[in-house]
Amino acid sequence: MQLKAAVILVTDQCDPNLVKSFYMEHAYTLSEALDRAFKLTRADAEVTVVPDGVGVIVKETPVPA
Repeated sequence: MQLKAAVILVTDQCDPNLVKSFYMEHAYTLSEALDRAFKLTRADAEVTVVPDGVGVIVKETPVPA
């Protein structure tokens, strides 16, 4: 499956295998998630942090050139 973006869920409340079954990556800490995100992309990549994924709708906006 080709995904547009990687989603890294930061939680210590959920089984990592369950998270992976939803095509997301699991991290226990924000630092771990950011390290993984920058390894997937590049060190100066932009990332989006969604503090409460259930209560937030993320809208993609174009990045100025």
